[in-house]
Amino acid sequence: MHNPPIDNSAVNKWINDVQTLKLNGARPTANSLISWLKSFWLPDETALYIGKTKQPLFSLTVFYAHTANPEIIEQKLLGEFVKSVSQQTKILLYDPAHLFPFANMEYPPGVRKDHNITGATHS
Repeated sequence: MHNPPIDNSAVNKWINDVQTLKLNGARPTANSLISWLKSFWLPDETALYIGKTKQPLFSLTVFYAHTANPEIIEQKLLGEFVKSVSQQTKILLYDPAHLFPFANMEYPPGVRKDHNITGATHS
């Protein structure tokens, strides 16, 4: 999928609900935040997120497997994902040094995407 399916109304709600949200140190508009998020999209990849989630994802197709060591397996899967990102996609990304799936914020633990978004969650 070449363009990420970002919901404009959800981004507007996010900006309105979380008054501390900033992009590059300033309050973003929905359009500026959506444009910025698009710069992290990996168009030729099929994985959006690798890891555990606290909320059910009813509207998505989710593939999963039970394991006794979820943290170890998650790190291995992320490592394989990073190794498989195409050169074409690497060129398109704002942050090609951190090639993890669109919705993952860090890999390995402690190494975060350079996304310049702060205050994005409720305190």
